[in-house]
Amino acid sequence: MSMVSIKRMGKEGLKISGRKDWIIFWFFAAMISYVAGGWLDRPVNEWLRGMTGPWLTDMNMPGNYGRTIVAELLLAALTEALLFLQRKSVKAKIGVAVAGVALAAMIVGIHQVHCGLIVSVLHSEEPKSMTLFLDGSQERAIAQEERQELLELCRSLEVITDPQELADCLAWYDGEGKRLGGTDGVWLEFPQKYGHSYILNLDVQDGYIYLWRGYQGHEKQITFFRDNGLIGWLEGRKGGGL
Repeated sequence: MSMVSIKRMGKEGLKISGRKDWIIFWFFAAMISYVAGGWLDRPVNEWLRGMTGPWLTDMNMPGNYGRTIVAELLLAALTEALLFLQRKSVKAKIGVAVAGVALAAMIVGIHQVHCGLIVSVLHSEEPKSMTLFLDGSQERAIAQEERQELLELCRSLEVITDPQELADCLAWYDGEGKRLGGTDGVWLEFPQKYGHSYILNLDVQDGYIYLWRGYQGHEKQITFFRDNGLIGWLEGRKGGGL
């Protein structure tokens, strides 16, 4: 870029000329944009959370994607401002805008792929720990011979997608659900892979199997599953022990 001179209150202010000045300028611009991205990334992270799929919870969501998107858009806006000050062509300004949007879209795509890889360990890896929660107050480790049986039950769960069935599940959760005690649960923790660990934390209550995923804004995100024998399996552990 050629020299940029910004005048304030009739006096000569900032001058940027030469390769060294531009390197320093873009270094600090990138740092400031990244810091500002951390302040402004909450709505972007909430938007990304709504795109992560039914198996990923807020505790498993990879970080810094929202901040990176905001920082990239801020740098694109800064570049547009510099092009305006230098009276560059409309073609150049449109090119920067298109490149900024395309790069943001690419980061969103990378985020989606990363989330898919994080969840994939449920079907490709053995968990490093498996724990049962029975009747709320009881916590028991899984016997070695039953680990594979429980893992297959968790892997074969079917997500409820029928609108009416899902509405009934949410109505139950808002009414009879959310008890602090008397619930069963399954906690599977997998080793870190693809830069993040994965935890499947299922709750089982009143014949419902669900995964609390967090909030998107003020909206609850809960995945409900059809029973595939998991409820009976847990009931059997209560009677016979582990």
